[in-house]
Amino acid sequence: MGSDEDAGSDIQRAARWFAVENNNQAWELIDSNPNYLHAGELLSRAYASHRHWFEVGGPLEKQRAEHLVATAVSFLGIVSLSVHHADACIKLSDANGDAQTAFDRAAALECLARSHACAELADAANRRETARQAGELIEDAEERAVFERLLNSGPWFGLD
Repeated sequence: MGSDEDAGSDIQRAARWFAVENNNQAWELIDSNPNYLHAGELLSRAYASHRHWFEVGGPLEKQRAEHLVATAVSFLGIVSLSVHHADACIKLSDANGDAQTAFDRAAALECLARSHACAELADAANRRETARQAGELIEDAEERAVFERLLNSGPWFGLD
């Protein structure tokens, strides 16, 4: 029979697996242009990933989990949750400072801009430009392409 320590590490591994799996599935749904047919699954997967990352993840995983949920609810037009999770994401990004990548920072700024556009706040266009400029600092070509695809996809609620 295994020890309590073994059971604890098994639970940690399982939680990490569920965090990653739900994260990947949520992003696949976002990338496929979510609609009302997938809204429930998108929300379930985004929040499941969020829950597990907040259980076993570090500061960067928590920031990325907030980004995922903020993006999912923004894409679905859920204003209050969009702003809530984007604010949490940017606060974690500010706290994470140099521990985050340029991609992480740009993504945090992007979800904040999108949430402000979703909420029809006057600063949304300026925030989107700030996110775009932060994206220019991403050196890795693949990460930059992912960021630009995110910045240029989904609803921007009237912003050009």
